[in-house]
Amino acid sequence: MRHPSFLALGAFCALGLLGAVDASAQPARPEHADLPPSTIALTDLRAFRPTSANWRVAGDASADRTKQLALVAEPGTGVLVNVPTDAAKGHLLTTWEHGDLDLSLDVMLPRASNSGVYLMGRYEVQLFDSWGARTPTFADIGGI
Repeated sequence: MRHPSFLALGAFCALGLLGAVDASAQPARPEHADLPPSTIALTDLRAFRPTSANWRVAGDASADRTKQLALVAEPGTGVLVNVPTDAAKGHLLTTWEHGDLDLSLDVMLPRASNSGVYLMGRYEVQLFDSWGARTPTFADIGGI
């Protein structure tokens, strides 16, 4: 049985696209106008398509590992948090498409969580609470 996904991504992605530097540090050049940013600033959700209320930007998040699906978000910026409800379970999609990239994620999952990050709309990196799994499979955290 799949449980609602509760996910906190710290510094959601630091994309090292072919050695590109921080997009804010360089003036925009016409030949690179269609390239995605080299990092996504998590001050708001502008880098993402409109989504439901389960996604927010926070300053910090904590999970109570003694309770299932318990995640608390603190005010601020820099951390992407997903706290779905029965009414709000939308996906989060970037406003840009990509090909090859280096993706770096720090994730925190409350107990019994199940989620994933889809790349190119097709390949899912599994984010599943597999703590204590003695023989991990493709369905456990990090599986493709």
